[in-house]
Amino acid sequence: MMTNRQVGYPVAVLVLLVVGAGNWFFRGSSESVTNSHLVEEKHSQRARTTPATFDALQPASRGDDKLTNSARAVPEKEAGLPGRDLFVSFATGLPVADVVRVARAQHHFAPQSHITLFVAPGDISSIKTALQQRKIPADFIDLLDPSPLFKGDPMWDAFNAALRKQRIKSIAYRRACYIYTKRFFTVREYLRAHEERFDRVIFADARDLILQSDPFDQIKDPKGVYAFTEHQSFKADPKFNQVWARQCYGDDWVSELLDKKIVCAGVLMGGTEGILKYFDAFVEEFGKRGPCTASTDTAIHGRLLRKILPNMLNGPNVHIVPGETGKSLHLPMPAAWNGAISIDKKDVVRNEAGEPYSLVHLADRNKGLFGRYSKRWS
Repeated sequence: MMTNRQVGYPVAVLVLLVVGAGNWFFRGSSESVTNSHLVEEKHSQRARTTPATFDALQPASRGDDKLTNSARAVPEKEAGLPGRDLFVSFATGLPVADVVRVARAQHHFAPQSHITLFVAPGDISSIKTALQQRKIPADFIDLLDPSPLFKGDPMWDAFNAALRKQRIKSIAYRRACYIYTKRFFTVREYLRAHEERFDRVIFADARDLILQSDPFDQIKDPKGVYAFTEHQSFKADPKFNQVWARQCYGDDWVSELLDKKIVCAGVLMGGTEGILKYFDAFVEEFGKRGPCTASTDTAIHGRLLRKILPNMLNGPNVHIVPGETGKSLHLPMPAAWNGAISIDKKDVVRNEAGEPYSLVHLADRNKGLFGRYSKRWS
């Protein structure tokens, strides 16, 4: 997910997607659409396999380590997972304290759920020790290796070449852009292998995310996907979102979006069926577009939600929820709040109706709030 990602600035990225820094470098009412328009039948017959160029996931470790399962693990009945709600995320390079923050908060607010994090294999031991010290049950979380990343992955070669042509000189930024899109393929393969184990899924950035209650409670439609708007419209962001959309889909598409709110790719949730249809469509669309811009994931995300999925035969129901009135928020900079959101004396972030959000993304835009939250849960 990219949110005003500046060229040369290696923003870190969570299904919840966690992307940190380090050697591995990475970091209401709703606009609801029920599919009724028929398109080419091929959409309902899409292959369920990952393209051959993207290798199968590898287990983070072997042996009897209960904290670590292969991406193609045993069925739920044998694995003994505690719940059917899944919070999944990339956490390669994320500091151990931040992984602990994510795990402890979710275990507190949604103890019957399950977490899957994709982490650097060298971090598994220290993460495992930290979680055990904080009494997080071993079967609450899986730690998986997302290899291959970068070397040996054709997607990285494609991103590196395309972004160099776009004169993006920073290798760190090119690597970040690749990861933002790569995560969709990796999580799709994992979820496809485990679709019978889970009913509801949250896929989101975790590096800068806070929980205030059970985030799964807002998923009401088992065939739906939920995304959440930012405070800005496309018209107000000619430097980033307009550029990304134009580079992938042209001026006519940007014109269609100008009066609509930006839909951030940092949080996606829904029923397993709907989420998998979203991922399948994402993979198919990337196959057509390739790395068309720095924030390819954001450009494709917006196109899927606004155009492709609503017109897909047997596609998911699309719920685009206004950030000001929903239960999940992409925290805007304080100057843009306009009274729509507030933070009370207990650091609870509330929507314009005064209701607490379940989930707040981009929470580090308020350094004090995020610092206090991190200290409490890490």
